[in-house]
Amino acid sequence: MLLLVLLFAIMIIFIIISLMKKLLKIAFILAVIFVILFLVTGGTIMGDFSRIKQSIPTASKIVLLENDGNIITGFIDDDGIVLITNDEVNLLSILYGDKDLEQIKGEYSKLYIIKSSKLGDIEINNKQVTLSQLNDFFLNGLEISSITFEDIALGIDLKNDQYRYMESAAFAYIYENDLRMTKSPLSFFKGYKEGKIIVHPETIFFKFTKVIPLSWIDEKLNKLKV
Repeated sequence: MLLLVLLFAIMIIFIIISLMKKLLKIAFILAVIFVILFLVTGGTIMGDFSRIKQSIPTASKIVLLENDGNIITGFIDDDGIVLITNDEVNLLSILYGDKDLEQIKGEYSKLYIIKSSKLGDIEINNKQVTLSQLNDFFLNGLEISSITFEDIALGIDLKNDQYRYMESAAFAYIYENDLRMTKSPLSFFKGYKEGKIIVHPETIFFKFTKVIPLSWIDEKLNKLKV
């Protein structure tokens, strides 16, 4: 009886050893695959980051404000701010409803769509504007009596101030002073990770920032500042 117990114990030990060898082999293979993927994707990610860092300050982009599936306003950033009309906004809203981001982007390098939930209190030419006022302004068409077009124009680089589209100019001011990637990278990518900012096209670096803590890439993000 004792002999049978010993044989059974020895057999169990051999089975365990055999399983451990297989597990170690699998773990080793997975580790090698992980290292290879890290080296390949890591290089691609950092290469994409380097391209972003070099191109963002000068790359043309169209930036839009969205609420409940509709485009509210926007502007074009192409070596200066170009304001867009209500007719253009209506057309872009139709394209957005069709999920045709490429058509919206058009000839420009990037498309950023900022959701209205990303907005917050802001100061315009030393005048405080609350989120409630911004919501009433953008969503309900109510004026902000304390703010003039001139107040806004002081904070943005208008290509042509002949066309005074207040909503477009105000949104451009908010973006330039509070959300622009090269000025507030953490705010921008926090909004991106939370789904409050849509980027098109979405390159590998942007996809990478979705799955890692902002604290981990804080140093990299701050290198975007100009």
